Amino acid sequence: MRLKKRVEAYAKTVNCSMKMARIRVRYFDRLRRIIHAASICPKCGKPTLEMEGGSYEEGIEAYVYCSNDRIPETEDGETYYTDCGFYDDVKDVYTPISHWFDFDIVLAIAMNETEAREFIGGLERFVQTDTGSLLKEAT
Repeated sequence: MRLKKRVEAYAKTVNCSMKMARIRVRYFDRLRRIIHAASICPKCGKPTLEMEGGSYEEGIEAYVYCSNDRIPETEDGETYYTDCGFYDDVKDVYTPISHWFDFDIVLAIAMNETEAREFIGGLERFVQTDTGSLLKEAT
């Protein structure tokens, strides 16, 4: 979908101005590019890195792994596919692939009818405030 259509759809869904929607869509598009760059496996070069959360109670640390299971291997003249095998501890470079990195609170509220009704009259102000914080973060 082209940018203009996505901006219009976002503005309609969130019930905000086109100017605010344009800023927000471009900001989250930029985040998606950052996420894509961070998800490229250093071993196989495919954008297949995933982050698995740990468990404090069980003493399991969070880690990053490559989910690419299409690496061709040849053994005894037969070719088969195997896992990439990349595994690493969580580092700052992998932060963009965490599940919360591109979370849009405005869209989440707009999609929840109960919460959206509570913001009647104040949702536009909330969108402006949150967009302002996105702009500060981006600079």
